[in-house]
Amino acid sequence: MKINSIQSTLIILGVIILIGTFLAGNYYTLQQQSEMQLKGDLCNTNLGNIFSGFSDNVAKECESINNTNFLLSLVPIGYLLGIALVIGGIAIPIIKK
Repeated sequence: MKINSIQSTLIILGVIILIGTFLAGNYYTLQQQSEMQLKGDLCNTNLGNIFSGFSDNVAKECESINNTNFLLSLVPIGYLLGIALVIGGIAIPIIKK
């Protein structure tokens, strides 16, 4: 079976996404991820909003934690997308006419 450029592109893109997702998901330890989740939950409470209003440092920290938590929540989607691209590149034969 000959692999054409579209199939190889799908496989390479899938592998790149898988590597990036692995690095993003393992950058923080599970304990650090748990702490960020708890801090993010605190930032999203009324008390956290009050303290964010009083201090720019707290507001910046809360924004940073919320952004990091959002990116970490995308890790499973990255794995699924990467795997789907690799499988698609391997399994879907593209017939040239």
